[in-house]
Amino acid sequence: MSSSAGGRLRFGSASLAGNRRIAKTREQWRERWLRGLGWTVAIGSFAYIIMGIPAFAPSPDDVVAVTDVAANQVSPIHRMIWIALFLLSSPILWARRRDLIRLLLASWPLMVISAWFVASAFWAIDPASSERRVLLHLVLIGVMAAPLLALRDVRKIHFALAIICTVTAVMNLGALAVAHSASMSDLGFTGLFPQKNVTGMVMMISFLVTVSAGSMVQGNLYRLMFWGGATVAFGLLLLTRSSTSTSLALVGLVVMGVIAALNRLEPKLVRSGLIFAGLMLILAVLGYDAGCAMLNVDPFAPLKGVTFTQRTDIWTFEWGAILKRPWFGYGFGSFWSIDPAIQPSYKATGWFANPSAGINQGHDGYLDILATTGLVGLMLTLVVFGRALFVAWRLVEYVAARRRTGQANSGTPIVPLFILAMLVVTLIHNVTESTLFADNGALGQIFVYMVLVLEWANLSIKPAAPAR
Repeated sequence: MSSSAGGRLRFGSASLAGNRRIAKTREQWRERWLRGLGWTVAIGSFAYIIMGIPAFAPSPDDVVAVTDVAANQVSPIHRMIWIALFLLSSPILWARRRDLIRLLLASWPLMVISAWFVASAFWAIDPASSERRVLLHLVLIGVMAAPLLALRDVRKIHFALAIICTVTAVMNLGALAVAHSASMSDLGFTGLFPQKNVTGMVMMISFLVTVSAGSMVQGNLYRLMFWGGATVAFGLLLLTRSSTSTSLALVGLVVMGVIAALNRLEPKLVRSGLIFAGLMLILAVLGYDAGCAMLNVDPFAPLKGVTFTQRTDIWTFEWGAILKRPWFGYGFGSFWSIDPAIQPSYKATGWFANPSAGINQGHDGYLDILATTGLVGLMLTLVVFGRALFVAWRLVEYVAARRRTGQANSGTPIVPLFILAMLVVTLIHNVTESTLFADNGALGQIFVYMVLVLEWANLSIKPAAPAR
């Protein structure tokens, strides 16, 4: 009896161990499959954000750039591609649903403003346009979250973005070499994009991404690839003659350098320095205002006559419309480029791009948010942005503290440094272009990605051990 029982016990133990090995193997295959799918979604979505697709049109006059924030309508092809990417992401979102819930709860400002966008579709003056653009915004959040949930490493995802940016820069350099006349317009280099300002924005993003990746990766081959990509991107950026994008690329580079240098100092000293700099800025503004009052000079006199390439005409038109619906706005995505019977496109006489074309964005993202989602939407936007800046700075400080205690290598802080610099760039860029939550533009899509990356990284950090 005992021998028989012992045999059954050994058989049962062996069977249990075999089941465990099978379960472990299945789990390993499941993880590999999810990681592979995560890489596919990351590469596919970044490639579409940065490169876009060719405009299917018979002549340049009919071209509607599907990745251009100034596109007249959200292209059906554009929507189909994002929905396809979302369907590709859905197995990841389901398999990692617990982590997805944690990420969305951590990203509460983004979720609150997204709920406001959804609500605004109910009072939108063009509900159909608003609903399509709200759907695109929600799909974008899901697609940008999927690689984070599958790969669980923000550095790997940044590496994927840097590869796409390098390839994009090289492809545009090839276009310049092979078809020089077709790649250049009277206003500057356009390359594979329909308009030189779009090219400038993409090259600005590519430059900052590849510079940060080149500073992060190990291995001479990867460094050569990314630094080479950065050199090409900046050279093409200069050829676009886009003063805004060129200036912001340099601003982003300076921000990364300055913050990296500051974080080698003690946190208390850094905070004191920032407070001092803020006070000095306030005193400078007050001093200028006081000086103008003593001299009886209008403090805004230097800005009189400045139109920012006739943008002030658009701003005046949009501000008049805002005053009619100040609190709730006209509905998300329901002001520009909607049914002409409801809201005719504004036309600025002699607009530099195309005098006969209707204006299809306010060329000020803050005014556009105010017009479409009201004062409530603008306040929520500032909360999202403020939260992102806070988390980015917290992550930079956290990594710097770990490095001081020997718990992190020198390459680790690059991703939060890059995002902090890009947030500053986006904040400035949004003054003269519609960037924030313009989900059919590269910088607006990258902004949503950055917010999710910050919250995902913030979920995993722990207080650094005290120095001994």
